[in-house]
Amino acid sequence: MSFIPENAESTSSLRLLFEPRQELLNKVKSSSFFDLVIIGGGINGAAFARLAAFNGLKTLLLEKNDYASAGWGKSSRVIQGGGLPYLNRLDFRQAYKGIKAGQELFSCAPHLVRPQRFLIPVADRSCGKRLRIGLALWLYSLVFAKSSERRFGWLGSKDIALYQDQLPQRELEGAYFYLDGVTSENRLVIENIIAARQEGAFCLNYCQVSHLKRLSDGQNLVAWKDQRSHQEFETRCGLIVNCAGPWVPYIGRITPAARAGAALVYSRGTHLLFNKKWNAPSLLLPSPKKGAHYFVWPFAGGTMVGSTDREVKEPTFEPQPSNDEIVELFDFVKEQLPASGLNEDSLYYAYSGIKSLLNKRKTDNTFYFSGRHRWDYQNGMLNLLGGELSTAAQTAYEGLKVAYKLARYSGKVHPLFDRKLPGAGSLSATTQEFISEMSKSGVPESIYIEALERLGSRVKYFREMQSYPKVAANSILTAEIEVAILIEQAETLEDVLSRRLGLEYRYGHGLEVVPDIIDVMSNYKERVGLESEATEYVNKVSSRRELIKAALKKKDKLPRVEALRGSSKAFS
Repeated sequence: MSFIPENAESTSSLRLLFEPRQELLNKVKSSSFFDLVIIGGGINGAAFARLAAFNGLKTLLLEKNDYASAGWGKSSRVIQGGGLPYLNRLDFRQAYKGIKAGQELFSCAPHLVRPQRFLIPVADRSCGKRLRIGLALWLYSLVFAKSSERRFGWLGSKDIALYQDQLPQRELEGAYFYLDGVTSENRLVIENIIAARQEGAFCLNYCQVSHLKRLSDGQNLVAWKDQRSHQEFETRCGLIVNCAGPWVPYIGRITPAARAGAALVYSRGTHLLFNKKWNAPSLLLPSPKKGAHYFVWPFAGGTMVGSTDREVKEPTFEPQPSNDEIVELFDFVKEQLPASGLNEDSLYYAYSGIKSLLNKRKTDNTFYFSGRHRWDYQNGMLNLLGGELSTAAQTAYEGLKVAYKLARYSGKVHPLFDRKLPGAGSLSATTQEFISEMSKSGVPESIYIEALERLGSRVKYFREMQSYPKVAANSILTAEIEVAILIEQAETLEDVLSRRLGLEYRYGHGLEVVPDIIDVMSNYKERVGLESEATEYVNKVSSRRELIKAALKKKDKLPRVEALRGSSKAFS
């Protein structure tokens, strides 16, 4: 079959799977009862919705903002990176769970989770440190006993000489290497949402829960508002599952619930982005902060460095990197990797995310706080406290078993551990066919390869799009914008730029493609509102760049956003 449609019939077949928003709202409104209402559209809420629907439960998921717009949607993008630090803390159970879960993601989402080599430079000649790291990596490798390409090893000083500019500028004994997984958290969340919808779950973003009530018959009432249409709803359900991440204690209440609030602490992690290609294996480097570490690895044609780990009193939706965090990371890179080209001239962006951790008040260092999770039931609501990106499927499995027990249901929870995400289905065959068609169409290779990396075999949906195979601003396939709107529930310009295409975090922030996104979205939404959103987006990235400038007391080193966007018609 051809990927290029002979005539643009558009989206008739897709409508059977992905109803327009208003149709979805109407179906929810007409439903008298749901088995589960899940609050929170991050990785854990999405995984829970998918599993619950797969097990035949009538499921509704509500997200206050956009999917993956907070929490783990702004993390370090390393799948199994938590494994080694947990071994360093002697938390063998959590290390094993994290590494094992990451291995499962390699097979379930190979288009989104990719193996990447990491180096751990060793300069300590006492051999004590080398032995500790070697032991940790040996335990790490046990999980991969059947996977020779992911085993660890040791490289001597001569072996790493090729990467001398990308390594700490001190005499090194050598470096351990191991393979980890890197991903886009946003894409991972969105694919879980799509999978949940395909299993029959009702999933809605931009729906804010305003009130929860336990009814006399044992059911629960969830009052919520669709923030796009301003319609208000009341939904009855058997159980509320609270997967709101850092906001778990705040759901349905004005102030945090004492029990849930006391169980959590909040950590902010900040990352720096450099417009300098990283031509070496990724690095895991010890931080000056005892027990902590930083990652340095290739990202979107440049380099990412992160992250800090700062305890904060309460979560904020759009956390801002602090001056001292920016300086901390920049000074570390400047000291450790002075020949790498990661400097004032190449630094262009910073972002932060908030995660919730189970309280462990034996230390003030949040690095040592547990990454484990706990399911806590209170008055009709099952709350997820803590939780991690890589272990979301296992966390959902454990939570649904708790839900079955609360309902006194003796049935078995059928897991999803070996079930591929939508973009992984028939990946090899679809990839070959897509590349063949694209190579004949004249579309630049870099553009269609990036589309494959974001959507995997879901590039098959392009055949349904009227604009295919048109290219927008020599950056992306215009059909990707349509897929984001019609299938992935993107509602705003930033939804498309940041979480569907990931362009916010690239040099230039995707400003060159904004006019094309507005043109496509205006077929479905009011154009005036979109132009206002464009202004807000520019202000956001401009203020973040000014934040970096102020933190490093830069003068004219950092190009202004106006210089990046040029004479784009969207801003004339």
